[in-house]
Amino acid sequence: MNQKELCQYLEEIFTPEVEKLGVEIYKIQFVHENKENILRFFIEKEEGFVTIEDCEKVSNYLSQRLDELDPIASSYLLEVSSVGLDKPFERERDFKKNLGNIVEMKFYGNYRGQKILKGRLEDYDEESVHIRLQNKKEELVQIPLDEFAWIRFAVFDN
Repeated sequence: MNQKELCQYLEEIFTPEVEKLGVEIYKIQFVHENKENILRFFIEKEEGFVTIEDCEKVSNYLSQRLDELDPIASSYLLEVSSVGLDKPFERERDFKKNLGNIVEMKFYGNYRGQKILKGRLEDYDEESVHIRLQNKKEELVQIPLDEFAWIRFAVFDN
């Protein structure tokens, strides 16, 4: 089983189990760094923030279940952490969760002479986001999804 298949397999098994612990799996990675294999689980909550206690609870649970399943033949380190506030939006729920919040976007090129733009996320659809710019006019602009590299919660502007 390659790394991608392993991560998909683990996500299928652990997604419903971890949700019972009050968190959701955002992403799983199996990487080789500094001469060690590392299995990383990034978790998030639908409401509120992931705490150290959440990470500890999930880590203890996963450690026990991984010992039972034994899906990885080699030795590895298990890491469980929050996905972080500044993660780029990848799923519809990221957009939905951040409606009304100040977001920042980085463009492939420039948008109105700027590489990064900040504004309030007012709406979104399958093709674009609607941002109320932080300028004197507070104008509402519609920006196609394919025009920017990423969009994320603006940690220092809310």
